[in-house]
Amino acid sequence: MKASLKAALACYLLTVASLDAAIWNHFLVPQKTFDPSNAFFSFNDTSACACKSKCMVLPACTGWTAVAMNTTEPQCLLTSGNPRSIGLAPSSNAIYGFVFREDAIPGVISAEKGHDGLAYHVPPNMMTIEPAREYCESIPGFRLAIFRTFQQIEDGKQMAIKASSNTDGLLLIDLQSTAGSLLWGDGSLFPSLFSSLTSDTSKPNIVISRTVIGSKNQKRHILCQGRSGNQLW
Repeated sequence: MKASLKAALACYLLTVASLDAAIWNHFLVPQKTFDPSNAFFSFNDTSACACKSKCMVLPACTGWTAVAMNTTEPQCLLTSGNPRSIGLAPSSNAIYGFVFREDAIPGVISAEKGHDGLAYHVPPNMMTIEPAREYCESIPGFRLAIFRTFQQIEDGKQMAIKASSNTDGLLLIDLQSTAGSLLWGDGSLFPSLFSSLTSDTSKPNIVISRTVIGSKNQKRHILCQGRSGNQLW
């Protein structure tokens, strides 16, 4: 990746901390871009960081991409398209960024940050495990939630409480009971030190509620988890 695009990550990390998380956050996905036909504005700019800054001040902008050209200035494209349907393509010399807000607006993913710095999103539709994985992974940088720490589990419970006004307070996460073992969706074992937090895990699909993690073998509201750039899960 060219130097001008590498600089975008540093710019992102410096500027996102100063933004009100309830208003604007730009989510960064390296080596992705979208077709110019999906842009409402296209120009060459001094850096990928400058491209992102222009998107931030335009209400219609829900996403941007900076593509390194043969010149020193990358091409900047701005879009009002939804990140789930814009049709991203791989590009080793590009960076794609999109907006998420806590208060959803058309074309923008509604999400909020946990204490782990990851983004969490509860879509309106109920799903079983496979459609849930497909949905979460259709959002650049997201997956069905997997927890590694007690803090993440506590954050998950809080997400379930917040979602209870529009859901039954149960959120599907990527944890399944297989042959007597609890496995995360990436194949790793559910830590035994979390066992005191589980209840009724005999059924295959696991949900998190305001009190415990337990099984519900049916369609549920889901919890997607996202990371930006090279952030660790």
